[in-house]
Amino acid sequence: MHWLAGQLEIINQLKGQYQQHTYVVAKEGASVTPLLKESKDAFFLALHRLVEDISKRPGIIACFISNEGLLVESHGVQDDLEGLAAMSQLAINSAGKICDSLNLGPLQQTIVVGSMKKVALFSLGEVEVGILSLTNTNLSKTLS
Repeated sequence: MHWLAGQLEIINQLKGQYQQHTYVVAKEGASVTPLLKESKDAFFLALHRLVEDISKRPGIIACFISNEGLLVESHGVQDDLEGLAAMSQLAINSAGKICDSLNLGPLQQTIVVGSMKKVALFSLGEVEVGILSLTNTNLSKTLS
């Protein structure tokens, strides 16, 4: 199995548990429960480890997590990742609209390729994961 696909599958399962616990708390009007806190912590710990692991792979310049265009966490070269996170939100929104217009299903990822660098963006519900690399980096091979 592709390494990144396996990691994203685990993170999506943790995200589902976190969302389920959030729904239960909201529906019952309860305060934050230990289960909600545990599921949130597990989800964000898995994201942290993913970003850290990706940033150490060959050809990767940096990896980051953003929420609504705001940088949440990053590893690797810190070359204006706040600006990249903000612009990534624009790319995610535009790609999502394209998916909707063409009936492609919900957006999973988009890649923006420039002459020197590229950024791959993965939408994971309330957060996005961005991977910055040189244009000639084979992400499929690097993340397998």
